[in-house]
Amino acid sequence: MESGQDPHRPLPEIMADLRAYLRSVTWLPNETDYDLLAAYVVLSYCYNAFDAIPMILLNGEKGSGKSSLAEAIADLSFNGQMLGAGSEKAFIRAVDQGRGLLVLDDLESVGRRGASDGGYGDINQILKVSYSKATGVKSVVDKNGVSQTLYFYSPKIITNIQGWLLYPSEAADVSLRLHLLWT
Repeated sequence: MESGQDPHRPLPEIMADLRAYLRSVTWLPNETDYDLLAAYVVLSYCYNAFDAIPMILLNGEKGSGKSSLAEAIADLSFNGQMLGAGSEKAFIRAVDQGRGLLVLDDLESVGRRGASDGGYGDINQILKVSYSKATGVKSVVDKNGVSQTLYFYSPKIITNIQGWLLYPSEAADVSLRLHLLWT
């Protein structure tokens, strides 16, 4: 950096760069969707300043670019990480320990074993409460009787094919849905 130059970039310049990068990753049918996703990347750095934040659902057919877009957003975000197919325990651990943006990629396949709600019991509960700072902290007692506090409040992006059909209406009420199309 040259001497005397301001080390900070103006937010509009950063947002323009984020939009340009996201455009290079995938095509979205609505130009304002790039604005929304760029703002969500910025939000991942300061979400603790807010009492509540929405989740984002990237929904579309197989091959529409959901995972590529989600991975790009995770790469740009604060402590961004992706969680693909895995157990509910892995999901809970990732949400609690991540303390940043979490992408739940292909959520249809996460934790899908055996529960009466299609295998999403704990995941549904976490999604219902994790948008709010007040409800995103839970105390639980493990099987050894040890109490621990879990932190679920953080930005989340969910990718899937089926939309909100598998998830509670409360999660849909606190989410923004972007539908990706084939280009």
